[in-house]
This record gives sequence, C-alpha cells and structure tokens, in this order.
Amino acid sequence: SLPAIDNDPNFQPQPQTRKLHQKPPTIGLNIAKPQVARKKIIKEEIQRFHKVIQHSAFKADPLSAVRQHVENTVEKKKSIPNDNSMNIDR
Repeated sequence: SLPAIDNDPNFQPQPQTRKLHQKPPTIGLNIAKPQVARKKIIKEEIQRFHKVIQHSAFKADPLSAVRQHVENTVEKKKSIPNDNSMNIDR
C-alpha cells in the first residue's frame, strides 16, 4: 500500500538522509599518494620494457622469448600453493 499523503498546507517534506550517487568521504585521505605510486610503477615498467627489447633472446626471436616467459610465469604460479589448496584436518 502507498503511504498516506499529508493534506496539511504547512507540511514540509523532510530532506533525504541518503543521497543517490553519494561520493564516499575523503576526509583524511591523501589522494596524491596513489598518483605518485602509479607514476613510480609506470616508470619502472618503462625501464623493464627497454631492458626486454634490448635483450639478445628477444632480439633473436621475440615471439619465442615472450612464449618462454609466459610458460615460466605460469609454472611458477602453479608451484606456489594458495590458501584454498591447503587441507587442514585436525
């Protein structure tokens, strides 16, 4: 059922306590830190990219070098146990 409407001419609607699309509070947050960290990561990745393209294995056969890197990365991740794979029965 619908709420009853107040017919009082002096009726003033109460402001909403929650606004739609309200931004989270930013009091005490330092917005500059993530930007500085992001710039540092970008700089490191650019340096890494330049080292990769100068590497002799990459120069000789770029696709094989990338494929080998992916294979090594996947194998490394498979060998690291995650918390979900541990079976603890006591």
